[in-house]
Amino acid sequence: MEAGPRPGVRRTPESRFERVAGFPWTPHYLELEPGLRMAYLDTGPRDAAETLVLLHGEPTWGYLYRKMIAPFEDAGFRVVVPDLIGFGRSDKPVDPESYTYSQHVAWVTRLVAQLDLRGATFFGQDCGGLIGARVVATNESRFARVVFSNTGLPAKNAPRFPGLRPQQHLTPEVLQPMLGIDWRDTVSADDRIDPDRVHAQVRAGTPLSAEACGASRCWCRSPQMIPRATRARPRGTCIGAGRSRYSRSGARSSPPGSSTSCAALRDSDRSFRSKRRSDDPGL
Repeated sequence: MEAGPRPGVRRTPESRFERVAGFPWTPHYLELEPGLRMAYLDTGPRDAAETLVLLHGEPTWGYLYRKMIAPFEDAGFRVVVPDLIGFGRSDKPVDPESYTYSQHVAWVTRLVAQLDLRGATFFGQDCGGLIGARVVATNESRFARVVFSNTGLPAKNAPRFPGLRPQQHLTPEVLQPMLGIDWRDTVSADDRIDPDRVHAQVRAGTPLSAEACGASRCWCRSPQMIPRATRARPRGTCIGAGRSRYSRSGARSSPPGSSTSCAALRDSDRSFRSKRRSDDPGL
């Protein structure tokens, strides 16, 4: 009989995932520590010539890659898709101090070692890229290629929020003086992103400091960056479903694939973070 989670760790019941559409793959589990298990998908032929490791970012889970897994399978790849600890089907420590960068790196490293991956291609999105880059760097023999998507590489001299320390726990109280806004003001009582509250904050203008704006390359006042079509959508639906694309000037960007669309999509990424939160049934 499988042991349950240890004290201070929550485990999401499998019943919560029964009605998740378009995600038919059976999860596997690895006990990283006593009473702490990580969920992951391991699909496609085990003897495939190449293995792909797809690591999601925050605040989603392996479901992020639901439209990529099947085509990779059909192409003959082995596909490994972990759920980071605290997300999806993986266990969730209650203590926020458990979720350090180094700890996430250690957890993913244990999974890679347990599966004995060799010559794998790593694909990392958002925080998955930041975590996975460290895993790859310290396990070079296990990886042959790296693909980064919507992520970054920390650098010693890179712009940063003033006063932010390495491994610091990012509570709302810590972030509010830096951002000039409490993110809790943008969500409803059930923790769903509230489009009306988001628009109210944007219209008012987030009072970010010049240093913070430079560090995050964000706009202090940019109502155009949140698609107006979302205002008519009922709460709890896909906030960014319209995916209107804007350039810095507020004009619509060129069609996808053109030379200017990539920059516009990169610049407008923050307006679509709300979409990823509300479009994800696993959250």
